[in-house]
Amino acid sequence: PTASVLGPALFEATFAAWKTTKTDQEIACQRGDAAERLAKYLFAKHGFQPSFENAIYDINGQGTGECDLVFEDEENIILVECKAKALTRGAMTGMQGDALLDFAGGLFASQAQALRHERILRSVGSIHFSDGTRLDLRDRQITRLTATLLDHGALQDRWMLSNVYNALLSAQVTCDS
Repeated sequence: PTASVLGPALFEATFAAWKTTKTDQEIACQRGDAAERLAKYLFAKHGFQPSFENAIYDINGQGTGECDLVFEDEENIILVECKAKALTRGAMTGMQGDALLDFAGGLFASQAQALRHERILRSVGSIHFSDGTRLDLRDRQITRLTATLLDHGALQDRWMLSNVYNALLSAQVTCDS
């Protein structure tokens, strides 16, 4: 078999095996760490190293925030948020729309997190991280990127997004009263 078949199969088999020995929270943490490592690896493969990685900051007594990967230059700040979401039973059994909702859930959660970072940068002018470092806006352009890793074992790319977009264009939504 090709690597494109073996990679996702190994990924799914590993997480299925862990379900017998690990809690759902431990598995979610492992899946999230894998998504972040994979995204960092892919950026590094093309010569991009993050300025900040897994950088934690305080949200004015309302908990903490975390920037997964931040890339910056003199004109740009790129906020990369990685989400790894397990597919629901409905999506795994082929229930219509469940896979789309699972994908959208990861995408929207990631964008909401990156938007919080952007809001802080735009309103305060900087984010002060727990390790003493600081990300300053300095009138730079902010771009929010989402990297999702579903149970398929692969990051979703523009072709996946294009297919989802095209499906949404032709979708009809109804609801019961």
